[in-house]
Amino acid sequence: MPAKGEIVALLTTLSWSICMFPFTVAARKLGANVLNHLRLLMAVFLLTLILIIGFSFSPSDLFTAAGSRQWLWLGISGITGLTIGDYFAFRSMSLLGPRMSSVFSTMAPMAALFAGMALLDESLNLPGIAGMLITLAGVTWLGFSKNDPAVVHLSAKERWSGLLFAFLSPVCQGAGLAFARYGLEHGDTDAELLPIHAAWMRMCIATASLFLLSFFTGRFRSVYRQLHEKKGAGTGAAFLGTVFGPVAGVSLSMFAIALIPASVAQTIFSLVPVFVTVIAFAFWRERISWTSVIAMLVSVAGVILLVRRNDLGF
Repeated sequence: MPAKGEIVALLTTLSWSICMFPFTVAARKLGANVLNHLRLLMAVFLLTLILIIGFSFSPSDLFTAAGSRQWLWLGISGITGLTIGDYFAFRSMSLLGPRMSSVFSTMAPMAALFAGMALLDESLNLPGIAGMLITLAGVTWLGFSKNDPAVVHLSAKERWSGLLFAFLSPVCQGAGLAFARYGLEHGDTDAELLPIHAAWMRMCIATASLFLLSFFTGRFRSVYRQLHEKKGAGTGAAFLGTVFGPVAGVSLSMFAIALIPASVAQTIFSLVPVFVTVIAFAFWRERISWTSVIAMLVSVAGVILLVRRNDLGF
């Protein structure tokens, strides 16, 4: 039986996979830049309500329940993974398309592993490393199993820019997850930090840094103008995506990394393309090729090996 941490990581992956569909609708109506600002703002608002109503936090508790060291590392995690990493992800998707970008996302577990080794003395045994590599190979195979017409008409400069953004995004996201686990485990007091509170802290810092960056680069006025011109179009889809993504998904991911190594969690998170393919087939009857089926089975086999790594350790 999978341990609790792996089950939570799978629920995280499911939540993030669901959010892809409303976010796709919202991005088409609002634009990626407006959506990036709006989803973070909505997430902070929703997480604040959940903590105050559901967990009896006072407004002051939101800021004082965690120590300065946790604020530092979770803040670094939020900026690295959510602000910078997601920015690179949106840029790469706009240039290369979602399928090619998702192939590069398989580098995130490696980044999480190396950052975890440096910060947390995390390690994987040989079956765990084999499971990670098999999973990433399956997801990569799935990404290449379907053609993406978005790449065909790119100039050489756009292609190389897209590849650079696609490379930097998972590195930032994987490292950001390891930074978050370090923040969870190295507080100033013995009091345990709730994963959902850690998610709120990451989201606050990420939102503040994104809005400050937009303000000082002169882009904030453009974001506000575009949102005003849309007259609410796409905001419902953005809200639904936020519930499953930055709220439920990020909160569950904090719970997962509190239980299992960041590299293991990030490997399971990389199954998002597999989950998205299955959901699209189940609800919209999108055709799945036999190559895609085999690639997904390889990915699942890798995760099973990763989950059972301690039973096979040598």
